[in-house]
Amino acid sequence: SSEHGILALLVAHRQTAGRGRRHREWWSTPGALMFSVLIDMDQRQIPRNVWPQASLTTGMAVTRALRQVDPQGNFQLKWPNDVYLSEKKVCGILIEAPPTPHARLVLGIGINVANSFQHAPPELLELATAMVDHSHKPPSLDVVLAAVLAEIDSQFILLSQTQDDATAAALLWQRWQEWCLLENRTVTLAHEGREIHGRCDGIDRDGALLISSPTGTERYFAGSIVNFSDYVE
Repeated sequence: SSEHGILALLVAHRQTAGRGRRHREWWSTPGALMFSVLIDMDQRQIPRNVWPQASLTTGMAVTRALRQVDPQGNFQLKWPNDVYLSEKKVCGILIEAPPTPHARLVLGIGINVANSFQHAPPELLELATAMVDHSHKPPSLDVVLAAVLAEIDSQFILLSQTQDDATAAALLWQRWQEWCLLENRTVTLAHEGREIHGRCDGIDRDGALLISSPTGTERYFAGSIVNFSDYVE
């Protein structure tokens, strides 16, 4: 509702030109939950210097929501905002600031719920999955949507408190870490035209991804994880 800073909710039953981060195409079939949420960041009292953490916080909120509706599912957060189920992508998130003088963000979220990937193109089958492929009876789209919206509401309240409340900031960071898929894994990050290889040491308190190599530990606020694997000493 608008009193909670959610100005609009748009749910798509069919998508013909979906896209993700870096203009990648988003493949979807009937049974996927696809929606966008328009957030009033001023009404939420979230200052602009915290906006970069909204992406990570949205991903964490979706991860928590999916675990609530499917407690047996191995859901994890892949920095900065993808959600994985049993090592495969189950949710993509795209966050944009519309060209308006108002302080608003659009959270575009696509979750593979009942759209089985058993007949997906081979290149997708290796990378993505759907909740129905891991459960005999996946939750309804309405149940998933309600859970995700409730978690976004809760976690954005927490995000708004982090500037003045050290306890809130510590709790938010703890939740990012709790669901982190990449921690203690070997990762390759595409960043500003080059690839960084190293071990992921988790997520820093300001949302930066920590990658260690023989030359030390570096912090990254942007980029795309090209691949990841179990870390070998």
